[in-house]
Amino acid sequence: MGEILYGNELANRIKEDIKYKLDSVTGKREPRLAIIYALEDEGSTSYLMGLKKAGAAVGIEVNVCSEFSEETEKGVIDRINELNMDDEVDGIMIALPLPTNYKVQNIANAVDDSKDVDGLCEKNVGRLYTKQEGFRPCTPLGILHLIKANNIELEGKEVVIVGRSNSVGKPVAQLLLDENATVTICHSKTKNIKEICQRADVLVVAIGKGHFVTSEWIKKDAIVIDVGVNSNEEGKLIGDVDTEDVLKVAKWVTPVTKGVGALTTAMLLKNVYTSYERRIGNGL
Repeated sequence: MGEILYGNELANRIKEDIKYKLDSVTGKREPRLAIIYALEDEGSTSYLMGLKKAGAAVGIEVNVCSEFSEETEKGVIDRINELNMDDEVDGIMIALPLPTNYKVQNIANAVDDSKDVDGLCEKNVGRLYTKQEGFRPCTPLGILHLIKANNIELEGKEVVIVGRSNSVGKPVAQLLLDENATVTICHSKTKNIKEICQRADVLVVAIGKGHFVTSEWIKKDAIVIDVGVNSNEEGKLIGDVDTEDVLKVAKWVTPVTKGVGALTTAMLLKNVYTSYERRIGNGL
């Protein structure tokens, strides 16, 4: 029987470190994160409320710009440009999902790369794939931190990622490839997906389908990282992985709550602090 691999304890340590560093800063303004919220969504609203609370706990001001929910894509980009020019804004985040008529990459690319704390603009994406310094997407970065913090060996190991999104699947593949893992990405068109997953020493599941992966998919003593957050028919939050079933085979499985999501928030705040530190170091 495997064990739960919690992410919240590591996330708390990261946030405590941010708070400690900010408590030592005197005579300077607070770090500020601005969030563009262009489409009302229950899941996003809940996440943003939690993010505001987490930011306040460490000393980072989180402002949600939601008055543009009825504006055009151009209106949102104009607002982003205002935030880009504001010297007291250290990070800009785009809350997803966006309205279906918006082009996500257009919005992401409007964010100044030095404030792109989600690592989604083309400049930061390019830096990821060429191993240059830049902001990395927060969920993949949190996954890498969790793996390293638990001394999970990646070099030479077979890693399988289920999901090819620009925010999770592709960037986490690159981060783990940079650690000398052998990486395979599966998606909706992949043939024999179960058989491929059965080879994985480390399996990352980010496909957005509740309990998609069961114990039959898992190699004995594999590490399983569940990125999915879904609601079942009873309204209960479940992951892409059937945790209880998979624990029969896997060594470690991340939970739906207190797992990867906690680290996503912590890494976002860490990126905001990094941007702030650079900016106050330049006299701002």
